Amino acid sequence: MERAKNLSSSIFPENLKDQIAILSLYFPRIKVPQEIPYTSAFGFIRWESIAKNYPAALKMMIEAFKRNFEVHLEVDLKKVEREESIETKQDVFWGKVNFFENFSAQTVKKIVKKAKKENFSLGIFEVGCLILTHSERFSKSIGFNCIGDRYQEKGLMRASVVYHPWIYVSDNQIRIGFEWEGVVKIDYLTPVFRF
Repeated sequence: MERAKNLSSSIFPENLKDQIAILSLYFPRIKVPQEIPYTSAFGFIRWESIAKNYPAALKMMIEAFKRNFEVHLEVDLKKVEREESIETKQDVFWGKVNFFENFSAQTVKKIVKKAKKENFSLGIFEVGCLILTHSERFSKSIGFNCIGDRYQEKGLMRASVVYHPWIYVSDNQIRIGFEWEGVVKIDYLTPVFRF
């Protein structure tokens, strides 16, 4: 099997304090920690700190996107469910993100499962945090597989098929759609978080 291409070294995180300041502008109700370490990490918001359920948090993220982007939804946000949960009690958390390129969701899940450390695949909400805080650092057009989420689309294929959302950013536009987890979306990054 081809080795995973880890792009973490080519996408350096912005200053963590700056990231958290940006996120608090979009989501002012979050509680920002008094002490933020000087460290090279990506910052995120725990979705539970801003909404009662995941679809409501996604709607808030879409509204945040609309401040800077034209948004095209090809998904029904009510059909998006968390597949993986990141366990943290603080409103804001941070850590390392590995970006895997040109692998299907199935393959990345196998790679992550073999890793000895705890890893969490990012969903739409966390990828949204990356986009809001790092849009200037990514290339002009970039796609992300959001395999921390699952899209419940009944009737497309047999029930055992798993779909995951994806986000594609190009210029000032964002498209959010979904794809069967066995498909390799060329040049899309699959971000995986680790504390």
